[in-house]
Amino acid sequence: MKKILKTNPMDLAMQILIYIIIIALCLIILLPCLNVLALSFNDGKDAARGGIWFWPREFTLNNFKEVFKDGSIMNAYSITLARTGIGTFFKSDGHYDGRLCTETV
Repeated sequence: MKKILKTNPMDLAMQILIYIIIIALCLIILLPCLNVLALSFNDGKDAARGGIWFWPREFTLNNFKEVFKDGSIMNAYSITLARTGIGTFFKSDGHYDGRLCTETV
């Protein structure tokens, strides 16, 4: 037997408004990310013309080849991963006591 919850029209309107706000916030966050992704896979000269929104006009991987060509980005990523790993290893003892990592013991 299913229980049917009774809601008044004001509660229903408020739920609809909350869903609309959540969907709008998700779109505000995701659409620019999708645009950057489309631009990264598009030809640079074509992207400079503008008009790329969510799908690349001239698909290419040359932008990624250019970034990874000299190896400096990989050096930066390795430093980032090392610092994160070392910092995590030395800051965590397996127990969470509610204190922030910046507090002294």
